[in-house]
Amino acid sequence: MDTSLLGEDGGCTEFMRPVGYKASEDTKNKISERTKKFWESPEGLLKKQRMAKKIKEERTGKTYQQIYGDREEEIKRKIGDGQKGIPKTDKHNQKNREAHVGKKRKPFSDSWRENLRKSQKIRVENRIHNFWVDGRSSRDNPYSEDWSETLRESIRQRDSHICRECGIHQDELVEMPYKLDVHHIDYDKKNCNPTNLITLCRRCHTKTTTNREFWIGYFKVDE
Repeated sequence: MDTSLLGEDGGCTEFMRPVGYKASEDTKNKISERTKKFWESPEGLLKKQRMAKKIKEERTGKTYQQIYGDREEEIKRKIGDGQKGIPKTDKHNQKNREAHVGKKRKPFSDSWRENLRKSQKIRVENRIHNFWVDGRSSRDNPYSEDWSETLRESIRQRDSHICRECGIHQDELVEMPYKLDVHHIDYDKKNCNPTNLITLCRRCHTKTTTNREFWIGYFKVDE
């Protein structure tokens, strides 16, 4: 313990202040510098790692509701707002690939599948499902005759078999091998002009089912 901060009676002479005391800017700057210096030191970095590990252990397997309680929706909204409009860097895409490639998720249980089916049915009936678009279906909005496997494969080849959103390559889908999807940028299934088609992995393609106006502008700008 640093005894230089202790008075003759053992009390703290530097940091014990009366109630209502306001520190000067000089004092605030000193405290800020000391704090920054500590967190950059080996002891501070070690403490950061311990805190991160503890938080991870406390939150693993818990839902947003269990972690944040009544602030669940607020936290989700802040996370979503913080991601909107942020361009994906090569470093971000690389981390995203490394986080997913080669990992095998646990199989869903029968009870989980049944609960999901029931919840999806309720959402569709109440027209609040994220796939709901004015009640349209594949029968009401069919693909054009040009929509063929030959066309889709030509788009994949044009995009070098790489997802244009996250950057994952077709060959990296080792655990769940499948052909990359081809997405209609303007969501018009009859518009099969190659300029309106883009290659996406299944995960990124699913993201485009909501917030359509955003994704239309996003991919058009990306071009």
